[in-house]
Amino acid sequence: MAWQRSQGKVISTASGAYQIIQKTLRGLVNKYGIDRHALFDRQMQDHLADLLLLECKARRNNVVQYGNCIAHIWAALPLLSGPDVGKSAYDGIAGNRALTTTKNFMAMLQGDGGQLTQLVDGGAAVLSYRARVAQMQAEIDAERELGQAAVWNMRPYSN
Repeated sequence: MAWQRSQGKVISTASGAYQIIQKTLRGLVNKYGIDRHALFDRQMQDHLADLLLLECKARRNNVVQYGNCIAHIWAALPLLSGPDVGKSAYDGIAGNRALTTTKNFMAMLQGDGGQLTQLVDGGAAVLSYRARVAQMQAEIDAERELGQAAVWNMRPYSN
């Protein structure tokens, strides 16, 4: 949190494996009584991601509503309904855009090739960050082979 505050007026303070922005991190720390001096290590980052997913748990019975809730947490995920379907909920803000298709996101939510829905119940250790990145890379490669992929890059804020 101190590092994020020290950045001043930058495009984004997104930090860690889940790219948690300053406002979100501050809200989680306050809401769940997390020690402000706790180490922002992999375990803490996984815990914070689990807490964010818990905020969407009430919508789990409707995969589209659940997906839209998650898309409002992570800018790289596309909205699944509404006028901006397929776009990031934060499209164009600080360079944000959806980095996967609605088809891939739905498949992950439904358990077809992914275990994102298990994160709420079983913790982030169910599917590690590296495994999710590898899975997304495999989906990107498959889309490229079909000629359906946009420009993909696993590094945020890069072209």
